[in-house]
Amino acid sequence: MRENVLLRDYTTFHIGGPARYFVEVKNLEELKTAVAFAKEKKLPILIMGDGSNMLVSDRGFDGVVIRPNFRGFEIDGETVRIAASENWDACAQRIVAAGLWGIENLSFVPGTAAGLAIQNVGAYGTQASDIIESVAVYDLKLKAKSYKLKADCKFEYRRSVFNTEEKGRYVILSLLLKLSKNSVPNTSYGVKADSLQGMREAIIATRKSKGQDTSEYWSAGSFFKNPIITEKEYATLPPGTPRYPVSPPDPLLSIRRGALAGELVKVPAGYLLDKICHLKGLAIGGAKLSELQVINIINTGEATAQDVLNLFKKARKIVYQKTGITLENEPELVGFE
Repeated sequence: MRENVLLRDYTTFHIGGPARYFVEVKNLEELKTAVAFAKEKKLPILIMGDGSNMLVSDRGFDGVVIRPNFRGFEIDGETVRIAASENWDACAQRIVAAGLWGIENLSFVPGTAAGLAIQNVGAYGTQASDIIESVAVYDLKLKAKSYKLKADCKFEYRRSVFNTEEKGRYVILSLLLKLSKNSVPNTSYGVKADSLQGMREAIIATRKSKGQDTSEYWSAGSFFKNPIITEKEYATLPPGTPRYPVSPPDPLLSIRRGALAGELVKVPAGYLLDKICHLKGLAIGGAKLSELQVINIINTGEATAQDVLNLFKKARKIVYQKTGITLENEPELVGFE
């Protein structure tokens, strides 16, 4: 257990103040010990993976940051079991090499396997919920290990039970994926190839061309969610605005938006930011909207968390003024009021 550890050293944004306490755990017993320590100190807990989908405030996190280091990878026929802390893209590489279809469009997404389930990660027409069968978790409330089937995870667009109503309750231990030995490339988002390995390589090349290589550009990936709007709202946008179906249709999301099933569409946040509002390159302090992929906010070297948040708010306000659509942040905000 270490004190006052700078979290900027553990995020792909390279931004973030100190954690009051920081500990890495490699198994369930060490996790239980760390949780007991936090309870004894009466401090909040933050479970942290590779820090690829979060913005940590400049003042840090006044609690206990627990960084799991759970390892394991196993292929059994068309089923793959992955421990929570395994690097996701390294797993994707092994899965494609084994000739299994289903995750190739999620290649080169940064972060751990656990993040796949928490965020219901999606890219180029594929979502994690398409291939997740179940998730093994440790329930901090009941102090017990359990399994959540896909239906229990309540997956929606960039949502799950793990980042909404039960956020902070579960620590993911492993994922069980169901894949296929026979399929064809999913080219619904325009990235094309004629083989499984070719599709992975095409996805990686596309992501790199858009500045989504966190070893070259400091960011949390896509900072803006693609908005899901009603047909009525879409009709107010400029002609030619791209649209994609919400697939599969989500009745719970429709209810929240006050729409009937099938009346929701997804529009690219990047189109609103760039083609309608012309915001590429907009900067505040050391934070900038990427000129390669406008939905990425990048740290040019000296950005503070407040720079990033102010830039997000400014871009969101401009988009709202021109389109009536309120964009939402995709990364988790940690340590902010």
